[in-house]
Amino acid sequence: MIKRSNLFTALLDKVVNIPVIQITLFAILFILVSMFSLSAQTPRKDSGADGLTKINRLYVGDTIPDELWNAMLPVANHPEGKQNVQLKEYKGKKLILIDCWATSCKSCLEGLPKIQKLQHTYSDVAFLLATLQRDRAPQYLKDNGYTLTSFIDTRATLFQYFPYTWIPYYIWISEGKVVATTQATEVTDENIAKLLNEGIAPTRIRQDRVSFDLKDNFLNDPLIFRAPQLQRSFTITGYLQDVLAQTNYQIGKDGKPSFFGTTNAGPIDIYKSAIAIARPDLRRGNWFLLETKWRDKLLNVSTDQYLADSTAHLYAIQFYSAAADKSELAKDLLQELNTFFGQKYGMEGRIEQRSRKAYVIRKDASSQNLKIPKKLTKEIPLYQLVDRLDNTSEQTEMGIPWINKTDEFKKPIKIPDDWPNDLTSINAFLVPQGYCATLETLSMDVFVLRDIAKGGRHE
Repeated sequence: MIKRSNLFTALLDKVVNIPVIQITLFAILFILVSMFSLSAQTPRKDSGADGLTKINRLYVGDTIPDELWNAMLPVANHPEGKQNVQLKEYKGKKLILIDCWATSCKSCLEGLPKIQKLQHTYSDVAFLLATLQRDRAPQYLKDNGYTLTSFIDTRATLFQYFPYTWIPYYIWISEGKVVATTQATEVTDENIAKLLNEGIAPTRIRQDRVSFDLKDNFLNDPLIFRAPQLQRSFTITGYLQDVLAQTNYQIGKDGKPSFFGTTNAGPIDIYKSAIAIARPDLRRGNWFLLETKWRDKLLNVSTDQYLADSTAHLYAIQFYSAAADKSELAKDLLQELNTFFGQKYGMEGRIEQRSRKAYVIRKDASSQNLKIPKKLTKEIPLYQLVDRLDNTSEQTEMGIPWINKTDEFKKPIKIPDDWPNDLTSINAFLVPQGYCATLETLSMDVFVLRDIAKGGRHE
């Protein structure tokens, strides 16, 4: 009964002295007080933006929350004819195995006899079904003589805790925790017995990514952007204004994929950078042969964005690969480049064996007794000498490569102040130091950029 203060009664008598109105005001006041009292006694629930209670997805290893144990869940085909049950009714079982199914799923229906058989085999396991359907599933179970109990219309309940993208899908609950979520292949006598007797759950886990959208960028997905999930990703754009021209690569480690990137580079430089990952010797002019009609055009690409067509042949690339070493990364990248530039220019790059003339430096023990000229005062490692000779030759029309056929690379070599320009003058300082250079014809690796088809979309 609601008590009124004397002050409240006096004011009410003065303002309202008509009995009917007074009774009406008492009724309104009683309703308001009752509403506030009910609100104070009802516990609040966390809610999302839509005002509905938020249910957090459960993963393997998570504890089943009390809200799920105590929820009244609609069921069909219950042995006692119940319309609703609580999951906690099965809490005393060593294992609760829930088979998510539907009458429209052929493989689900094919699996029901196995679940029915397992139910008769293991008395300490609760074999339950769960479906998003409400009407068709109960009728199917009844018509086919199944004694399995099925949760029905689970979209707002079990499905929120255990979402899936395809069925059948199996939920394993033991000792109050989610110990596995699997495919049908894991529901075997062996796995069930192993869990019951040894406490070891199936290890081939399936946890569907229901939020996955094929239109989302794979590179922004941390579960894809790692080895070995990410096999290969190739992205190429045109000229990037106000971006520095640069190239970099990195072999993946600690689960990260390998990477190659370049900005504002022409096809020739891109191929050279790609081949240099594993074979830096082939990027030099004497080893990098241009046998394409695009030669002159691509040798003169410009980065001057204010000149007409100056950036038409400049590109930026990001390439990710599951390659484990430099050779694999270079091979994967070369395939992608050949696909793109094959369509664009009708050309491709390949490492080939060619028979070519070359200047070859070999050891010459017979000349070691000769005196080294006193005017040879500078020293550089042998590999630098060969690189320098090769670079000088590259500038000539002949373009004959230089090759080091010794097993020495860092051996210091004395050189003259005036750089030699012919084979005789080169041998004049090499021979006294135990080496000799000769012009030979050899079979050697070269990188060839050549036409494979007439035209190309860029013509």
